[in-house]
Amino acid sequence: MQRIKDIIASQRVQMVLLCISVLGMLFLFWFTIWTNMFPTDPAEEIQAEKVKEHQQERAKMFEEHNK
Repeated sequence: MQRIKDIIASQRVQMVLLCISVLGMLFLFWFTIWTNMFPTDPAEEIQAEKVKEHQQERAKMFEEHNK
């Protein structure tokens, strides 16, 4: 048990753990920015455009019908 404590207390191990944690935080920061740059899936955008066009067509038909 003392050997394990000595290994964990060594500077090299602490530096490796520090580097791993810093790299992990940088990855999470990058991932957060990356996902915010592209908030929606392209397929969802295409589907939303189709729905919008369909609603516009229905609105035109409704206006023509009410004339």
